[in-house]
Amino acid sequence: MPISIPDLSAQLATLKGGSPFYVDKLGPKQKIGIKGLGKLSFPLNDIQVRAMLEKAQMAPFGKGHRTLVDRTVRDTWEIDADQLDLSNTGLQRSLRAFLSRAAEEMNIEGGIKAEPYKLLIYKAGGFFAEHQDSEKLPGMFGTLLLGLPTAHEGGRLLIDPGNGERIGVDFAENDAATFPAVAFFADRKHEVEPVTSGYRVVMVFNLVQADGGTPTKIDPTAAAREFAPFLAGQTSTDEPFCLSLDHQYTDTNFLTGQLKGNDAVRVAVLREAAALAGLELRVGLIEQSVTAEWENADQFGQGYGYGYSSRRSRRSRYDDYAPTSEPKTFAKVEVGDIHEEYLKMYHWLPEDGASIGQLNFDEEDIVKPLGQPQEDPIDWSVEGYQGNWGMTTAFTYRHAGVLLWHPTAIDKLIAKMPLGDRLKWIQAQAESKRGKATEVQLIRVMSSVAERLQNERYSSVDFAVALPILLRLGKASPLRAESIFTPWVPVLIREFHQTTPAWWPKAAQVFGANTVGQVIHQIMDGNNELSYRYRWSQPPVVLATITALLAAKKADSKTLGHTCMEKVPTYLIGLPERSRTEADYVKELLMLAGQQPEHKMWHDTELLDQFLPKLRVPSWVRKTLAPTLLEDKAGGGHFLLADLKEGLRARTTERLQPYTDQSRPLPEGMETPEGTYQEVLTFLQDPKKDTFHFKQPKVERAALENYISRYQLDLKGTTLRTRPSHTLKLTKTAKSYDRRSKQYAEDLKLYQQLVSLPKPPTLTVPPAAAATDPGAVGFVRQLCKEALQEGHKQKDVETALRNYHVYFVDQAAGRSTATQTASNTVDALLDDWETQLTARYTAGTDDALVPTTFPSLAALWAAAFGVVLEG
Repeated sequence: MPISIPDLSAQLATLKGGSPFYVDKLGPKQKIGIKGLGKLSFPLNDIQVRAMLEKAQMAPFGKGHRTLVDRTVRDTWEIDADQLDLSNTGLQRSLRAFLSRAAEEMNIEGGIKAEPYKLLIYKAGGFFAEHQDSEKLPGMFGTLLLGLPTAHEGGRLLIDPGNGERIGVDFAENDAATFPAVAFFADRKHEVEPVTSGYRVVMVFNLVQADGGTPTKIDPTAAAREFAPFLAGQTSTDEPFCLSLDHQYTDTNFLTGQLKGNDAVRVAVLREAAALAGLELRVGLIEQSVTAEWENADQFGQGYGYGYSSRRSRRSRYDDYAPTSEPKTFAKVEVGDIHEEYLKMYHWLPEDGASIGQLNFDEEDIVKPLGQPQEDPIDWSVEGYQGNWGMTTAFTYRHAGVLLWHPTAIDKLIAKMPLGDRLKWIQAQAESKRGKATEVQLIRVMSSVAERLQNERYSSVDFAVALPILLRLGKASPLRAESIFTPWVPVLIREFHQTTPAWWPKAAQVFGANTVGQVIHQIMDGNNELSYRYRWSQPPVVLATITALLAAKKADSKTLGHTCMEKVPTYLIGLPERSRTEADYVKELLMLAGQQPEHKMWHDTELLDQFLPKLRVPSWVRKTLAPTLLEDKAGGGHFLLADLKEGLRARTTERLQPYTDQSRPLPEGMETPEGTYQEVLTFLQDPKKDTFHFKQPKVERAALENYISRYQLDLKGTTLRTRPSHTLKLTKTAKSYDRRSKQYAEDLKLYQQLVSLPKPPTLTVPPAAAATDPGAVGFVRQLCKEALQEGHKQKDVETALRNYHVYFVDQAAGRSTATQTASNTVDALLDDWETQLTARYTAGTDDALVPTTFPSLAALWAAAFGVVLEG
């Protein structure tokens, strides 16, 4: 039989705890002192109160996260508790007796402690508008007010017990020697009416539960037996539902031992009733956040018709564009159309089991007890007209709630969780001995996460949580392993850059190398639209994954690594330029290359050709390549090392000299402007002048300063205050020399470090490598042989061969070869070789001399010198 929501709500309303407040008297002859004034005598007279006011300050009030002083909200004076003397044993005994009676009436087990907070003094006209006390201490649940006998009229305390009514507590009606007192829960709305004559003096204490007990005015077990039948109708096909409780709480003070009034009783009963009915239960906070139109903003000077004045200010014409006031209480805010409403449940109490994360609810999922009061929100704010949007109010309710669901309705519960919380729930269930979810349910939930990620391209999860869960489920269900992995294939392709390389060999063992390999192969094929979005950031992870597969102990993982290795050159050559310059990419590439026998990655492909032009980019060499080669333990960068050292040697052969006159160089590649800027550049190259006055409007001066900064010109600008417009005085500097000196020092240090590296082991080049193109290889071999016979040093011939190889590569690609820095001897060799090559090619002697795919440098080296390319 389905649950009847009205019956359930009515039954919930019958579970009531203690009173929300307690009023009594401490009795006569209480002794209280104030530092500097001594013991007070009661009833207080005007002279004593005036002396107290000399030590007091205007009392503020809390609004959201702010503390404000506003006499239109609160008009009272305060003295801090550290100025009071409350040590009298008679007073302490009277307080303990009062608190004992209050705990019984308010149904709070474990006792109550009263922590002194403030002494408040209300003059005639003093008052405090309706408000709720903030919970200032851990474990705080309420407030105690102790009236100090003094003649006055008015100042009555009004308390809302929770049903919308107001209960009045009038301290002025009590005998002047009886010390009236009232304790109440902090979330109870209350106010102090204006004092009409005399002084109202009150001690304020924060109430804290001593032992964290729970109310027991009714028998929870007996009540649970009566309540259980109302829950027994919940089935596996029903949605989880939530019972809202009476009181609001902060995140800090929401604990079982601090549940207030009816809430504590209802939680105790529902826990037992859920167990009897066979339902799962969690106790948490229900947070309802609302953003809506602020209908009466005009009344506070914050509407469309306010906040702007045509009167101009000397400072800004927007000076008057400001609110004139704010509502003092939420009751004064008129809420209009709702823009956005969000209802969630979270902050679960640990007594009921592992956290289930955050759940998102609709309002119809929340059951409230009949007669539950409509309270002010625990937090609220308003915002007036800003010019881009209308006036809005935002407010939040945060009540305790009890969530119930049938144990087999896990899927319906999970559907209300964000993706990250679903994974955390699976993880908690898999690791907890108390977990009740079945293996099939866990697999189904994991698949739902993958499906959600597929459908929502910009959603993401924590893969550090998701990947171990996949392995755990695959190991636990080997027969279902492939079906567990399959829904995640599109997600892993798209988010491959978030995975960890060490995970993939493990995945290959659990899900099968062929199954796992489809992810890596599709990424390396380069035509998968799922992986294209992150294509620039994937290469380091791809290469590191292949390295991890090759290093695995299992044969099938190694086989997968070798299969992927065959695709590496083609994959890398097709990468975007940005990907090929990243330091992580280079590091992983060299590590992977070092694992290949005879450096096959370099010998048989054009991959080396992709790197050689980069050796002419000093910034990339300094920041990326050289530091990586210095850490290259596997020797994968062996074929780059010689060229890198040669480039650094050439750049450090001649030490830089300071400028000998005032002429400064123009940066390479700089666009030369026309007009007024040309005058500046002419001045920059003038060997005699060191200053220049640029007399132009402010916008032109600012543009010139940006131009100087962009091209890092050797100029420093200083603004001179002249008329009719200011002047930018330009003074020459030596910043470019300083930069080049720093770069020279870096190059020299790197060169010395690279030269000191041990030589890599001798490698054998396969004969087939030298025979890939006999015509071209033979011709180059002949050129080198002739150069050596003519007396050229082998070092110069080696350098010429490297540069000639770059030329060949550029010719094959149909592009011009960039200027290469070399000695006169090497330049002469290159000119001679180019002349011979052109003559043979023009005569058609050997059409293969400019092939589509030029032989690797290693193959040419072996053909020319009969030895391998060494560092």
